[in-house]
Amino acid sequence: MAERADVLSGLAVDGHHFAPADLCVLAADLGMLTADVLVVAGHEVPTRLLPPRRSSKAMRDFGYRVTHCDHAALASLKDFLLALPETDYVSAPAGPEPVEVTGASAARFSRMLDGLMRNRGLTTLTMPFIGLSTSTLLGMLRGRPLSLQQLKAVAGPIGWTLQDLAAVAGVPLGEFDDCSVLCRHVGEVFIAAVRLDTEQLILAGAEADRLSGRVDQEMWKPVAYGLRETCPD
Repeated sequence: MAERADVLSGLAVDGHHFAPADLCVLAADLGMLTADVLVVAGHEVPTRLLPPRRSSKAMRDFGYRVTHCDHAALASLKDFLLALPETDYVSAPAGPEPVEVTGASAARFSRMLDGLMRNRGLTTLTMPFIGLSTSTLLGMLRGRPLSLQQLKAVAGPIGWTLQDLAAVAGVPLGEFDDCSVLCRHVGEVFIAAVRLDTEQLILAGAEADRLSGRVDQEMWKPVAYGLRETCPD
């Protein structure tokens, strides 16, 4: 296989020429979600690969509780999620929300980021604190100029590496001021939670609290607690 970054950047530009079946094979070769590769290539994601319709509040609360887990707790929580039974559910709509964008490359990445978030059931309202303001995240979804700092902050909660996300965004790698607070291990938990319904998300949030020992302070404090600094990567 060609260099991974070349494959991903080419997929972002010309992926619409690939057959979905070939993209499924490529996803396995890259070790990525099939839904993510379809999004990058500009294909529609089948509803069977999308999260179910579920409460936005439940997803937001779950994400908040996940950020209080250390890496040992994240690993245990991921195992807990994967062991939950399959449920019959109706997937959420596949189409992206309309956003105002300018420029072909800007529009392409804003569509990709929206799709990658939707593949995990994340929106600007349910995404936990990632080191960026909501307005900055909205700007990324509306085609504003990108920076490595922004890409690194987003990469962790979706379970991607900065190198992969920069490749599909067309942003050259280099030095930058890292403001990210969540690493890819948090993103792996969100991926494990893709198939959960509202009731299971609430159960998973309670398990996250049990594993982290979080004490409810009866107020919202949107701060992640040192996950990036202690990441084994």
